[in-house]
Amino acid sequence: MNAREFYQTIGQIDDDLILAGGEQPVRKKRFAVGQWALAAAACVCLVLGGAWLYFFNAPVVWNEGAVGAVSNSKLLIPAGSTPRELPEAELAEYYQIEPLPDVLGDDLRQVYTGTVLYVDGGGAVVHDFNQIRYESAEGNRSVTVTLSRISPTAPAADGARASRIHGSSVVLTQDTSIPGYLLLEARWERHGTAVCLWAEGLDKEEFTAVAGQLIGG
Repeated sequence: MNAREFYQTIGQIDDDLILAGGEQPVRKKRFAVGQWALAAAACVCLVLGGAWLYFFNAPVVWNEGAVGAVSNSKLLIPAGSTPRELPEAELAEYYQIEPLPDVLGDDLRQVYTGTVLYVDGGGAVVHDFNQIRYESAEGNRSVTVTLSRISPTAPAADGARASRIHGSSVVLTQDTSIPGYLLLEARWERHGTAVCLWAEGLDKEEFTAVAGQLIGG
């Protein structure tokens, strides 16, 4: 083919074909089956994760405040009342709770239990005061439990948020007012009994586990 024939051949090519030749080809994106599976699994995890938090557990929240004043708030004994010691064997029945364990956590052993009921002239209980104390063998970790069906206890601070432990609403408070020293407190109510416990020397994870042990499943 000489130059003249080549020129004539080029001239016969359709203009649309020439323009199309300069365009980038359009490629259809393919979404791999594996990517679909990963996306579906992620959605399922999000749904199940949300359901778990909603139905079974919730993030534990800690309020800031003073801890350990509960025993002082229960010392106002009604005038004219008569004290009666409550035997330890009757404690669980009176407060409608499970019998208190001898050991909390791994090594906190019950070292003291004292419960006094105050009755009026007709024998009705008008005040109760008790303290159950657990300590580690070294004495550097302790938990004190108080129970009340009659006596007022110091209310939680206004606006205090509650967590849920084994289905019970629990107000958890931490006192960080002393540098390097942590006091923890938990309050809840069950079967008409107000329960308060506060601890020294425990971290928040240990303390939450102790509260869960006392609440029960």
